[in-house]
Amino acid sequence: MVDEDCGETKCCGEFGQADSPPSPAEDNRDVPEEVARLTFPCDGPTKEWKVTRDVFVSLQEAFSTVDVVAEIRRAYEWILANPDRRKTAKGMRRFLFNWLSRAVDSRSTSRAPPSPLLSDLERRNLEATKLWLAQKEQQHAN
Repeated sequence: MVDEDCGETKCCGEFGQADSPPSPAEDNRDVPEEVARLTFPCDGPTKEWKVTRDVFVSLQEAFSTVDVVAEIRRAYEWILANPDRRKTAKGMRRFLFNWLSRAVDSRSTSRAPPSPLLSDLERRNLEATKLWLAQKEQQHAN
């Protein structure tokens, strides 16, 4: 969309508000500088999209176990590296939500599986083996 006063392309700051982006003062409040300076290139009539305060706060609340700032930077780099897979400004919030959901899923599957619990028999065998090895070591020391 073109602003009639200055002739520049407007950017969409919020889902569904391509016609009237929020003012920069409102838009960047509570958004870390490294996220606020990112301008996501978009396909469609609106060519740019920025993370607004509302989007950032809601993503942080929804994904408290993930480093949201780092993941938004990764998503930004992915968009730059894959220009043929860019999203529309209207779809950017959904894209980031899906990106962060996958980050949560990958964190939960990348952890080492919990060690299996030993049965009573296995525990007794392990203790007996440790005792036997300790006795053997003591015999060799004498």
